Amino acid sequence: MSKIQPKYQKDYKNLEYRNPRLEKDRQKRSQRFRKLIYIGSGIIVLVILYLLFFNPLFQIKQVKIEGLQRVKYENLIKIVDDYRHDNALFFFSRNNYWIMNKSKIKESILSAYRFETLEIKKKFPNKLIVQIGEKRPEVVWQTNNLCFALDDSALAIQYCEDKQDLMIIKDTQNELLEIGGRPITEDELNYYRELNEKVWQFFIEKFVPVNYEKEFNSLKLNTNKNFFIYFNSTLPIDDQLIRLQYLLKDENVKSGLETVEYFDLRFDDKVFYR
Repeated sequence: MSKIQPKYQKDYKNLEYRNPRLEKDRQKRSQRFRKLIYIGSGIIVLVILYLLFFNPLFQIKQVKIEGLQRVKYENLIKIVDDYRHDNALFFFSRNNYWIMNKSKIKESILSAYRFETLEIKKKFPNKLIVQIGEKRPEVVWQTNNLCFALDDSALAIQYCEDKQDLMIIKDTQNELLEIGGRPITEDELNYYRELNEKVWQFFIEKFVPVNYEKEFNSLKLNTNKNFFIYFNSTLPIDDQLIRLQYLLKDENVKSGLETVEYFDLRFDDKVFYR
């Protein structure tokens, strides 16, 4: 019997014999297992999302504001609450320990106030602490139908909440001003404050200052009497007040003070009145 040449021989050793039905069942089981893995992973992710972002345990329940002196609590808490009650990414509440952004809260507060210090703290698991150090308001500045409190550097630190017997200056030119801006220089502010202090010191028996109106270098003082007084902010304060004192001692002026409309001290060593 002739032998089959090697090149015509077929190697059956390495052939794999598989049952097509069993193979198909195996593939189906593998697909079902992967689906279970995906579903299980999805459930785990949803559970984690709920536990972190929807669990009442992590909802901010207490907001504490420390350091308040002149700023009203209700005004500051409203800024914080407006942030808390808004949503992040459409459906995640910002009133959540993990989502709440301290920098964003600080940014919102600084849009309405300037403080000496401002720190926002989150206390696990559901508390928020706002610590502030207030700047002291020195002057009330009115412009463009808005009212601001200025600190001793002429910085607009907040909108008016309580005038607290402060010097009131109205900008008759109605220049725009925002929180954090300066409508005048610190030197100008010091000049106005010194003028107001000396008016109260030397003329309280004659009249009471009500407010001032600023226009360029002219400062108009409205009093509780029928008259007002013009000052020049480029001239020394004492020189102007001495001239006013001298005039108010004049018998003719004293007897007709009720009929005087104004005193004008803006012209060096001269005084005009009507």
